[in-house]
Amino acid sequence: MQKKIDLGDATILPGFIESHAHISVQNISSETVLRHSVTTVRDTGGPLHKPLGGDGKLHMRNKQNQNLFMALKPVMTMCLGESMDKNWD
Repeated sequence: MQKKIDLGDATILPGFIESHAHISVQNISSETVLRHSVTTVRDTGGPLHKPLGGDGKLHMRNKQNQNLFMALKPVMTMCLGESMDKNWD
């Protein structure tokens, strides 16, 4: 059974992915991120240890019960021209 919803001239957008953010050090709320249609965040500037739990991941939930997922391991980090230790565990 299909259900039609008339949205008039509204535009529907997918959940966006923020692939370069500094969420963990800027204290940005999940509500703020979701208001901008961002549902997935890649924190590239957070701490290198695992401050948010044993797996280094944070699951945030807002009042509408939507999920945000943050992965804190760096995509690529360079220090004085040399790669940092890759043992994140």
